[in-house]
Amino acid sequence: MSRTKKRHVCLSLLYLLISIALHGEHRIEKDINYRPKDLELPADDIRRTQCQLDLSIPENTPDFATIIWLHGGGLAGGKPCFSPVKDESFAQVAVSYRVTRQAPIPACIDDAAAATAWVLDNIEQYGGDPKRVYVAGHSAGGYLAALVGMDSKWLAEYGHSPNDLAGIIPVSGQVSTHFNVKKLLGDKGPKYRIVVDEYAPMHFAAADLPPICLIVGDPDIEFKSRVEENELLAISLKNIGHPFTEYHQQPGRDHGTVQRDADWIIPGFIERAEAWRREGMIQPNKKITGEKEIANILDAYRRFMIRMDEMGANRHFFDPHMSRLTDLLEQTFSIDGVPFVVQGLSTNEEGESILDIVVAMYSGTHYGIRTLRIQGIVQDESIASAIKESALIHSWKLYGQSSGQWVSDKDGDYSLIVNVDKIEKNATPVSFPMWNGPELR
Repeated sequence: MSRTKKRHVCLSLLYLLISIALHGEHRIEKDINYRPKDLELPADDIRRTQCQLDLSIPENTPDFATIIWLHGGGLAGGKPCFSPVKDESFAQVAVSYRVTRQAPIPACIDDAAAATAWVLDNIEQYGGDPKRVYVAGHSAGGYLAALVGMDSKWLAEYGHSPNDLAGIIPVSGQVSTHFNVKKLLGDKGPKYRIVVDEYAPMHFAAADLPPICLIVGDPDIEFKSRVEENELLAISLKNIGHPFTEYHQQPGRDHGTVQRDADWIIPGFIERAEAWRREGMIQPNKKITGEKEIANILDAYRRFMIRMDEMGANRHFFDPHMSRLTDLLEQTFSIDGVPFVVQGLSTNEEGESILDIVVAMYSGTHYGIRTLRIQGIVQDESIASAIKESALIHSWKLYGQSSGQWVSDKDGDYSLIVNVDKIEKNATPVSFPMWNGPELR
């Protein structure tokens, strides 16, 4: 065999090995026309050649969830690709749609809806669960995912509604009217002037939408206004009673690199959303309020950590903040409504059930997140049993009183002892906007 042929064989084998490493046991079907009637069009018709999708299907995984991924490119360009999620238990769909230089608005939106409807109609025959279909995308693709998932008219054209979706996941997507849509429809205003009309996802915010996960980067380096728009949508959804909205703001991530964090945020969101659907939404029927609001303690803790970050070993600069924090922690307070994650449930030497709880907050400096660790002593074994059986404990509410005990470790994190006397399901899942550490994923 010639050297050239050997090199070709080696490169082909390397490509095969790389493909196996990337896709695992996945079967990939390419160039599926998501409007079957498009196959009746001439061979060179743009709808026939462009309106296609690629499907990556996990083998030996029954009733799998599916992530539809709409690519970015300002609606004017870009190439179809699968989502950045590396978890091989999901099916993935890479959608090609007509961009604005190929067809006028609203062709790209209609294409996104048609592709989504095709997946809802056909994924079961590939082994997937049609009730576990998530529409997602980055940048312009995030805009399309949000609009298709929130404005019912687009899916209605194909016999579906937003509530046929399991969730909507825009990654750094514009949620006001897209700047290119504005321009192409004749708007003469500045690019970053916010317009909220029939082409703005946030115009269709409603309480009965499926679970929504909004992911953005760092406001200092993200696309202009992108973080603020998404935060406004998240707040609006919460205020109108939407039961499951997550908002993730990732420090140090720009418009492009925020996709890296989507790799782990999206699977976590899907796990939480599906646990929420299984267990149902139960509002606490009674709010227990302690003598001191937890917000005061967290604020004091945050200020103390900021001073510690800024001053380092100069302890006298942050001693007053430590003193205030100590005074607050010596008072009885409620932990009702604290955003937290239960990391574990164990039994101590006295036979008590102990919760390892983490509360997270942004320190306000480039050091990012600080955590406050709470050791919860469960007062009722029925509570411990409920926690053990639940897949959704990280979005429950705890009710309890502090015992005034707290200690610090060598890393500067603090543990607080709390007697947990009540726990109830929380209708609104917890999110940690500035967190990207492994403990809270």
